[in-house]
Amino acid sequence: MTAPHEQEPHKDAKYLDWRASERLADLDQSVVSAIPPQHASSLDELFAWNGEAFVTLAFRTFLHRAPSESELCDHLAQLRAGTAKHDLAASLRYSPEAQIDNRHFDLKRQRLRSSLENIPVLGRILSWSLALLGVGRAKRTLHAHQHEISSLRSEINRLHALLDVRSRGLCRDTVESHEVLAHDMNEKASALWDETRSLWAMAGELQSAINELQPGAGSGGDAALDKDFYIAFENHFRGAEDEIRQRMAFYLPLLDELLSAELKTATMVDIGCGRGEWLSLLREAGYDGIGIDLNDRNVSICRDKGFEVVKGDGIAWLRERENQSLGLISVFHVIEHLPLAQLNALLVEALRSLKPGGVLILETPNPENLVTAAHRFYTDPTHKNPIPPDLTEFLLRHKGFGEVYIHRLHPVQNAIAEDSETAQRLNALLYGPQDYAAIAVKPR
Repeated sequence: MTAPHEQEPHKDAKYLDWRASERLADLDQSVVSAIPPQHASSLDELFAWNGEAFVTLAFRTFLHRAPSESELCDHLAQLRAGTAKHDLAASLRYSPEAQIDNRHFDLKRQRLRSSLENIPVLGRILSWSLALLGVGRAKRTLHAHQHEISSLRSEINRLHALLDVRSRGLCRDTVESHEVLAHDMNEKASALWDETRSLWAMAGELQSAINELQPGAGSGGDAALDKDFYIAFENHFRGAEDEIRQRMAFYLPLLDELLSAELKTATMVDIGCGRGEWLSLLREAGYDGIGIDLNDRNVSICRDKGFEVVKGDGIAWLRERENQSLGLISVFHVIEHLPLAQLNALLVEALRSLKPGGVLILETPNPENLVTAAHRFYTDPTHKNPIPPDLTEFLLRHKGFGEVYIHRLHPVQNAIAEDSETAQRLNALLYGPQDYAAIAVKPR
């Protein structure tokens, strides 16, 4: 007779015995599960880990050190007793030791936001409330799948490590069962990843439906903003293509300096590619560029010029890319159109999808020029808010980019030709750079 812990694995590989995989850890105490990073870049990343990995990552994130053995045991005991992860994280975040450094996640705000989300908001239009519920449901399902994928990958790594114990005399039958288990788990992780991508697409479609149902949409409020409007607007206000090419040529020497030889051969994407001026410069410089744009007319214009262009949302496109797969992401005059939540998502996905040493370029109107901030910025009716250079630099560093360079561009030519202090101040406020570029490099 075989002992209970030596029973054969279940015949149907689709129904995995997770407890059996936990017991296999006793076969080799030297096998180590997936090691968390030095610190979490977001709360979602922190809460994706479990058990010892979660406790270790929380200490590194909030206290900048690893837990002692007693602290680790104590916090693991609290988790087993049912204490929520965010409660443990909050206890570390607001501990006296953590107050020395204020660069932490604000969990109080997170809790307050969660509470407010449960309060019905008066005055909402009933016609799009169901769409909002659909977005929330899709996002919750999406995050649940992401956490499950993370757990599956950790388990896969542990099972692959167990296979190495063959040299210590583990019987061949047990090793083969582990290989089958790891293969099935890989298939399940791949299926969940495919479903995750579908859910992101669903969330994007629901958001588009919400936008169309908001007050004014379809009833004359945005009737002027048809598919040809923005092309006509750019031709009238932004300038001719040759003029824009001359301005964008400023970036080519910077790419030559910042990008390694390997990164220069990687894929480069231009989000909001418009008429394709930057794509043409990239092609002439020998780079492999892809354009992304929401406007059908822009997509057709760029394709007629021979460029590879995808019609769609740039953030959604980035979400479908593999980790560390891009060399350059350029975003010219787009971020001023985005609410803060979408700008945050853009920076998160850009950092994830760039290769180490990869570059992100953001160009936007410069509100340090008062004429730009108070007048020219609002010539475009789709602009949201001007974004000061200091804020953009802070957001990039906060999200995890390493080197960040701010370049102030395109000053007004007819400045006051005087050397007085008053004239210099007026020149800075009224005739200074009308745009600026924030160039960020992903740490190597």
